[in-house]
Amino acid sequence: MVSISTIRDGKYYDNSCVLKAGEHDFIKRDSFVLYSRARIEPAEKIMKGVECNEFIYKGIMNANSFQSICDGLMKSHHASPKVKKFFSDSVG
Repeated sequence: MVSISTIRDGKYYDNSCVLKAGEHDFIKRDSFVLYSRARIEPAEKIMKGVECNEFIYKGIMNANSFQSICDGLMKSHHASPKVKKFFSDSVG
């Protein structure tokens, strides 16, 4: 699970994956994936979080953006080795 954060002028950000405004309905301004806060959660917990509005469903990410997020995880110096290994083991 990753968070998306707005790029702010003059502020450092992880440029491993930049999502442009409009790339998804949720992305209103150029944004980046906050890999430093990436975490591993069971699918059941995520589904339950959506059901009880702890997580707000914002629609499916298009395949190209999703692939950019996945690729950025492996490039980022901010993602933990544990998260990278879990992802790598999961995708084969």
